[in-house]
Amino acid sequence: MKKIKTIDDEFIAAAGLTQPDCKLLLTIVKCGLDMARATPEISSDWQVQVGVYTGPVVAGIVGDLKYQFDVWGDTVNVAARMAGACNPGA
Repeated sequence: MKKIKTIDDEFIAAAGLTQPDCKLLLTIVKCGLDMARATPEISSDWQVQVGVYTGPVVAGIVGDLKYQFDVWGDTVNVAARMAGACNPGA
């Protein structure tokens, strides 16, 4: 799994971009559940909402002064919407 970027309080990660993984979905879901379980132990002020979606993405390097790897597409958008629609800790 690779951290792609952080936007405000949103953390975006992707897996399986460069090499196939037959347990990819299981790895991603386990990571999200582990983060949701660990968060209350770190701080009672933090809340986690996890959105997972699989599918194709467009990936590449963006930027003029500071280059950054990023991903785009419906897959990214649906995962973000799922995270925004769920209850904290879910």
